[in-house]
Amino acid sequence: IDNEEGIESLQANAGVVAMLESIRSVVATAVGLVTGGNIAEEMRVRVNPFVLVVGTARTYTALSDETIDGESIDLFSRCMCRWAFSKAYPASGAIGTGVVCTIAGTIPAEMVRGGAPPAGKARKIRVGHPGGTLEAEAGVDESGLKVIRATLGRTARILMEGTAFVRGQHI
Repeated sequence: IDNEEGIESLQANAGVVAMLESIRSVVATAVGLVTGGNIAEEMRVRVNPFVLVVGTARTYTALSDETIDGESIDLFSRCMCRWAFSKAYPASGAIGTGVVCTIAGTIPAEMVRGGAPPAGKARKIRVGHPGGTLEAEAGVDESGLKVIRATLGRTARILMEGTAFVRGQHI
């Protein structure tokens, strides 16, 4: 997989999608999310686990046609589940991405600008994704087995806009 490909070209590659879905199925079975029955059918409706395709920070065009400067992010990532790449980036995937970027020796820690922080320290990670950007802050303890910090901030799109009318007695 070219770690700089956008979701359109990744989605168009049926071999890549099938391979990533196969990995999802193996992981879902190994961790007990799927315990029998028709695994392929179960994975068509099950969101977890996600597969995240990470790459080094780069300048790219988000789905909103906004240009995201590669210097403004630390990692470029795409998320896939249920045979489709997401146009956004799930919060649980972002937290996981933040955490794994702080564990030395992992692929995301090798891809993220600045690498993993020293054991026991947290760091902020700006993730570029198809919908825009988000920021996670994470860290693990000295053993690398316990999360000591995991936070998330999003800026991908406006969720609400408008006017709220509140009765005077509630002000």
